[in-house]
Amino acid sequence: CNSMIIFLLLILTYSNYSFKLFSISTFKLKYNKISLNSSNNDDIILKKIDKWACIKNCGACCKLGPLDSRPDLDSYLTKDELVLYKSMIGPDDWCINYDQSNKLCKIYNDRPNFCRVDVKNFKKMFGIEEEEFNDFCTFCCSESITDVYGEDSDVM
Repeated sequence: CNSMIIFLLLILTYSNYSFKLFSISTFKLKYNKISLNSSNNDDIILKKIDKWACIKNCGACCKLGPLDSRPDLDSYLTKDELVLYKSMIGPDDWCINYDQSNKLCKIYNDRPNFCRVDVKNFKKMFGIEEEEFNDFCTFCCSESITDVYGEDSDVM
């Protein structure tokens, strides 16, 4: 669950009580393409891929709800994945597998594919090419962290 996909779902983000729509084409217009070196080490929480890195002790991507802030989930999740995604949303909109006090995923090694940040998954789900991956992740993380923790967050 500590993967960023949820923040990727960000393609629609919730901020300051208003919705901001960000599309993949907006991302492509805003950021230049750069190449990256990918890493497939799924056994560690801090995962670095070129310049982008998952921020340890963040978990912003594990805030799965509210569902109405992510109306496009069915455009990149299969029916089964969507059912699983919805079942993982707790009453506080956080993933039920996310340990908020320790800021760790309780099922990290067995997390669903949509919770895994890697080039293959993002190409399949979002049509993001390898050379766009680094910038796309950076863009999505920034939006998600801002929405969950605020603009002046120490996480950033």
